[in-house]
Amino acid sequence: MSLNVYYDVQLENVFDLFAYSLEKNRSVDPLESEFVVVQTEGMKKWLSLMLAQRFSVCSNIKFFTPNGIINHLAGRITGEQIKADKKKLAWVIYSALPLHFENRYFDEIKRYTAFDRSGVKQYQLSEKIADIFDQYQVYRPWMLQSWEKGEYVNQNGEKLPEDYWWQPILWQNLCKRDEINRSDVYLRMLNTTGAAGAKDENKHIFVFGISVLPPLYVKILENLGYRFEIEMFLQSPSREYFGTERFYKNADREELKEGVNSLVANLARTGSEFFDFLAEYIDYFSSDMKPKKEESLLQCIQNDIISLKPPGKIIDTHKTEDESIIVNSCHSPMREVQVLYDYLLRFFDEDSNLTPSDIVVMTPDIEEYAPYINAIFGSAAFNDVSIPYSISDKTLSGIYSSVQLFTSFLQISSGRLKFSDIFQFLEKEIVYTKFGLTPPDVEMLKSWCKSSVMKWGWDSDIAESFNLPYYEDFTVSKGIDRLLLGSAVLAYEWSSFDDIVPSVSVEGENFEILGRFVKYVYTVKRYRDILGKNYSAEEWLDILNNLQQDLFSGTADNDGLQVINNGIRAFGTYTAGIISEELPADVVAEFFKFYFKSVEKSGGYMEGGI
Repeated sequence: MSLNVYYDVQLENVFDLFAYSLEKNRSVDPLESEFVVVQTEGMKKWLSLMLAQRFSVCSNIKFFTPNGIINHLAGRITGEQIKADKKKLAWVIYSALPLHFENRYFDEIKRYTAFDRSGVKQYQLSEKIADIFDQYQVYRPWMLQSWEKGEYVNQNGEKLPEDYWWQPILWQNLCKRDEINRSDVYLRMLNTTGAAGAKDENKHIFVFGISVLPPLYVKILENLGYRFEIEMFLQSPSREYFGTERFYKNADREELKEGVNSLVANLARTGSEFFDFLAEYIDYFSSDMKPKKEESLLQCIQNDIISLKPPGKIIDTHKTEDESIIVNSCHSPMREVQVLYDYLLRFFDEDSNLTPSDIVVMTPDIEEYAPYINAIFGSAAFNDVSIPYSISDKTLSGIYSSVQLFTSFLQISSGRLKFSDIFQFLEKEIVYTKFGLTPPDVEMLKSWCKSSVMKWGWDSDIAESFNLPYYEDFTVSKGIDRLLLGSAVLAYEWSSFDDIVPSVSVEGENFEILGRFVKYVYTVKRYRDILGKNYSAEEWLDILNNLQQDLFSGTADNDGLQVINNGIRAFGTYTAGIISEELPADVVAEFFKFYFKSVEKSGGYMEGGI
């Protein structure tokens, strides 16, 4: 068996160990890729840059995530590829749940979804259950194996309370599908020993910078050590042993020992448990790092972490008054970014050697802050100095406005077709260019529609569906009629016609602009009517493809349209052979919201700016 673990406090030292091993154990075949496992896209980018700096070039290295390397090797070890997909699992659960509603163990779920006519609650619940079952397959595969045998037990082998029996009953219904169950493949990989295949002496698998792995993955890597040379290069927060027994009095890990560093004990608990799990494989642990001279509050905290000693009372006043740690209280995310911008300008002014690439800014939710970052750092209207920056870890819905527009439009049938809804879409470049309009045209049309007293609704049916009084004079259709009549009569001959009074005079080239606008409004109305009904998954594919072709211009945001097309194809793949019932638009829209938010676009890492 060959699973070796190397720890060091400084990431640069961890890299040195990795680079030395990589150079020493390069494959003799120049065309064979080296396998390197990293946890994030950012670590992949950093490691690539460091390798290129060390060896003048970084080539023929194939990077994997922990999931990726396990799935890649599954076929080689067991002869069976992992096909399981959490998004497909969600649709299987959505389809299967109603079949169990007559079972008394599903009464709570039935009550939860009983009054949900749109089906959104059922789909959202299916997403949550799919996520839980997906985690069970990694963290509790033996429990699922017991469920498949009809034994309703928890991860400790204890009998489940009846309130939870719906989970094993549902899993028994799902587990026979290859695209759902990957835990069986994991367990077969775990049970496959060195006898199953010859030792590949020349093949190394390098694991770098992983902060935590599921215990099952560690066991699989240990087992793969019979066939491959596996080396893990990890960073430790401390030069001391930081296993859980260092911090906790008892095995339940609830009560801290006296004299421990509570900051590390609380924030690094997962890492501490991971360290316990890897302890028997550790071949190298560096403890050479010396504490820094305590010249600031930050250095005091760093030294306490490195030495794992409890924080002492800081007597020197300059250590509490320095600016190594600054806490600002701001009234909004926008103000937070403005304060950050001001601080950065000051830091650059005080330190001429400081560059934007030396700075990283972290947020709890980058999607929330991204619009404000672009407004402050990317707009000349807010600042006189341009600071280069890039935003990483953004999802597809956060990158492409057309993606957000697409998911919003799918929900238009649940609204009242307000004046603001019509222009919310038309103001976007990808829409107005499709209908041959320009931003000045859109502003002029907006003014015309206000003059025609266009408010909301198309006809009385919309008002009745919302139990609201119906006033025909303020509907969209009546406003369009007024505009069209204004284009048909001369300004000095205005008079009512069939109870319609023209609102504005449309002359010359504005005739064509009005015609394009009317075409747009009727397109919106047509798809609003279409999206108000239920369809099969196959019919939805045609509707979605036609919708994006009829409403969106390919020249304005080609990348965004490609993302939308990929999402539509994914919808077809996930629902094929699973969904037989008709789906409402709200459920389809919920799928796309989840899909576009769950897929991250790589990029934005180490591009020379903040």
